[in-house]
Amino acid sequence: MERFLNYFIPEKYTLKLAFHKEEKTFSGLTVIEGEAKNKIIKFHIFKNLKIKAVYIGEEETKNWKASEGELVISGVKEGKNTISVVYEGVLKEDMEGVYLST
Repeated sequence: MERFLNYFIPEKYTLKLAFHKEEKTFSGLTVIEGEAKNKIIKFHIFKNLKIKAVYIGEEETKNWKASEGELVISGVKEGKNTISVVYEGVLKEDMEGVYLST
């Protein structure tokens, strides 16, 4: 497995989640502060997560691709960065990923 720390060293995570039980969905925002080691950075993501938007600092970027459990973002300046990811997904019932509980 590729070590994503070779691309980006996270220092702080901030998560905001909203659960929509009636629709069995959730939405969220994750803000990651850290140091980019390359102009391309990678993060592991849940494979069924739908990425809606990615921001580098305050600027939305279209230079990203989500597939096979990873998010790849290009055009990042090396050094300190704040990366924000907006996403949504389905609340599962099989205890995988984000799931419903009673």
